[in-house]
Amino acid sequence: MPSFVIGEDTVEGLDTKKIDSLIDYELTKCTNCDAKLRVPKNKGKIKITCPKCKTSFVKNTGTKK
Repeated sequence: MPSFVIGEDTVEGLDTKKIDSLIDYELTKCTNCDAKLRVPKNKGKIKITCPKCKTSFVKNTGTKK
């Protein structure tokens, strides 16, 4: 049975909903080159610049906490 330690929490088994709730970033694709970028969750609208192609775009990452 897999176990994960995320921050101070331990998740036993493959509880994908709990794992997703504990991870503080999400993956998003660049609007130009489809590179996968890690973007913080729940920061409101943020400006992202792709390190691969240098394209800038704005993404709504959810409500600020």
